[in-house]
Amino acid sequence: MSEQQKGEEEVRVFEEFVRAAGLPIDIASIHKCFPPRPDIRCRYHSGKWSYFELTELCDESIAKLEVRPGGDLTERFWSTDATERIVSKKLQKHYPVRCPVELLCYKQGRLATPDTDIVALINIIVSGQPGPFTRVWFFGERLAQMVWAKEDETLKL
Repeated sequence: MSEQQKGEEEVRVFEEFVRAAGLPIDIASIHKCFPPRPDIRCRYHSGKWSYFELTELCDESIAKLEVRPGGDLTERFWSTDATERIVSKKLQKHYPVRCPVELLCYKQGRLATPDTDIVALINIIVSGQPGPFTRVWFFGERLAQMVWAKEDETLKL
């Protein structure tokens, strides 16, 4: 996937998340950013700007799994939950921006763990060390919700 395609996919996922979570974000303000800044910059209806770093929670063994010609799934694989590794890596990052940075962890069917288990795990990981993030969100197959927030950020949407 090219950087342009990845950027388009991130904007698409983010817009879907905003709608699913009912976030008061101006869709027209969504702007794709590039490193070293977080992935997305947007404005809440309150007028406050925020950045979002996006990360797909993905099991590499599922991502690499292919269906052979004829449609039969013939490869056996061992699935693992990569949530802890992926989220912990994001918590180590630093961003050269002045606006708040929020983390959106999303799942697109390439992780076998149920959404509720992922939310509980992310909460445990982030509660110990939130890194640069003011809020952490999860967007899965059945959930679109805030997982964690700094105490003073919980109600500031």
